[in-house]
Amino acid sequence: MIHDIIGFSKSLTDFKSLLIGDQIALLKGATFEVMEIRFNMVFNTKTGVWECGHTTYCIDDAVRAGFQPLLLEPLLRFHHTL
Repeated sequence: MIHDIIGFSKSLTDFKSLLIGDQIALLKGATFEVMEIRFNMVFNTKTGVWECGHTTYCIDDAVRAGFQPLLLEPLLRFHHTL
């Protein structure tokens, strides 16, 4: 998916005219946001977990992976509202 975003961006004339550092900064920000929307497609609002095939992930898994709980709560609310 990330490669698709980069490929699409490179096809935009105005994007290619930006300095490489600016291109990278925009791609980093946009990729995170697009991934959040994509992750929402596998989020089960009834159970509060992300279902990725036979594997499920919950907020506690994200905390164990090193994400700050303070930042995860808004993320969880975001997934519940979409």
